Amino acid sequence: MKFKLFILSILFISSNYCYAQDDFEKDILRFLEVNGSKQTMAPMVDQMVKQFRTMKSDVPEDFWTLLKLDLTADMADLMKKMVPIYKMHLTHEEVKGLIKFYESPIGKSFTAKSGLIMQESMQIGQQWGMQIGGKIQKKLTDAGY
Repeated sequence: MKFKLFILSILFISSNYCYAQDDFEKDILRFLEVNGSKQTMAPMVDQMVKQFRTMKSDVPEDFWTLLKLDLTADMADLMKKMVPIYKMHLTHEEVKGLIKFYESPIGKSFTAKSGLIMQESMQIGQQWGMQIGGKIQKKLTDAGY
């Protein structure tokens, strides 16, 4: 009898743990949506399709339209694959707090502007990288390499 109660207790605890885990995973996916991560992926898909379209100009437009829909579905899979990373580094309470922030007016404002901030930051980063590359090349040349 005690063994049956023990087994039932374990099953009850594990089912509650699994339910909590499902909530945690759902909240991480929600966080990735409200913080703009999901929306940031769409331009990446567009950029990749654009590059391939340039290389394969003879391919009909219908192909590219269907491909974009397929790749957009793949983004949902990518988001799910990112869940364990967030789970490893953040607690469920932290994720809930982040969702609360990103759903606030300030969080929404930041999300709306973050794409432009990222684009402009990348441009500056590329310029900086080119300067650093030139500096390294000069130092190598000056040192006789």
